[in-house]
Amino acid sequence: MTSITDKKTANRSTVLTNGTLGMILFVATEVMFFSGLISSFIINGSDNVGAWPPKWQPRLPVVNTALNTLLLLASGVTMYLAVRNINKDKEQGKISRNLILTMILGGSFVAIQGVEWINLLQAGMTSTSSVFGAFFYTIIGAHGFHALMGVLYLVYVSTKIIKTTEYKVKKNLIHVLSIYWYFVVLLWPVLYVLVYILPSKN
Repeated sequence: MTSITDKKTANRSTVLTNGTLGMILFVATEVMFFSGLISSFIINGSDNVGAWPPKWQPRLPVVNTALNTLLLLASGVTMYLAVRNINKDKEQGKISRNLILTMILGGSFVAIQGVEWINLLQAGMTSTSSVFGAFFYTIIGAHGFHALMGVLYLVYVSTKIIKTTEYKVKKNLIHVLSIYWYFVVLLWPVLYVLVYILPSKN
């Protein structure tokens, strides 16, 4: 006969799955990684003798990127709705619909950033044209890579959810995915203000 203590232990063991714990630890290392990049960017900006960024360098598309930022933030909302629906055991259609919307919004963000990079490269801003350019492509490129991986992860999870009928599997997949996607979404406004807004005021 199972004791009350055993039942409590079993309940506690299901609060945090291995996948969730692994993703939390991964995101924690990525936070440290971006913290190092951000610290270096700030230090180099404050120590830079000339203008930051250089006046001859093409200006960053602050307004267009602000609109692109709204797309990414909207994808965070649709991801939240997907998590809320799976927590409330809602119908399959609502969950899949919100994940697909997240995928479309996230993919649009990455695509627009790709166009932005092409325009900046054609205008003469490269990773070797200035220290600011090197930091821009490193920091924004690192985030863009994470966003792209997140979109591919969304495709993978969406496919798995459609194929499986197990509610527990679906719930775990979405919870692990949401941790990563929230990281991608919440990090971006910090980078946008730091790299796009503040230097443009110098």
